[in-house]
Amino acid sequence: MNYSVIVTDQGKSTEYQEIPSNQVLVTTTYVPDLSKAPAEASSAVAPTPDGLLAIVRSNCVGCHAFKAKATGPSFAAIAAHDPDHPATTDLLAKYIREGSTGLWGQVSMPPHPDLADEQARAMAQWIEKDAANPNMNEYVGTEGAIRMEAPATPGPNAGLILTASYTASSTDREPAPHGEATVILHGK
Repeated sequence: MNYSVIVTDQGKSTEYQEIPSNQVLVTTTYVPDLSKAPAEASSAVAPTPDGLLAIVRSNCVGCHAFKAKATGPSFAAIAAHDPDHPATTDLLAKYIREGSTGLWGQVSMPPHPDLADEQARAMAQWIEKDAANPNMNEYVGTEGAIRMEAPATPGPNAGLILTASYTASSTDREPAPHGEATVILHGK
């Protein structure tokens, strides 16, 4: 399914390249049965996690993809490698802030000293908890194609929740502008 998102903020728009398209994140969440799982559906419409927003605001997606290998490992591969545990969260946050060498081959990850400790920790927590979720996919940019395969045979009430988030980069440690909109597609 192709998608196109237009973001406007304070008189500027992605349509006229006044807002960079890499400040737009589209997430898709597969819900097996919207009618039997209203709690699941409502939790999928929860605001975009701070860690994921911090990843989009930073330059992480320049080297890492969400599910596929790029210059660096995918966030899903990192999640599979590093279990969700406070010690590994702290270590991953340290690698995000200080950089690393030799963990995933010859390519070095540069340091990100501009990130606050809380931001790096939120990023590490999102990677460990959500990056490998087979029911979710993430896309950066205002246009693209969503390819999502149901993890199981979809029933008649399966649905797909699409959320487009706009999150501006911030040069200081103040919260950056953010907004989002959600659409729920019901299957038949």
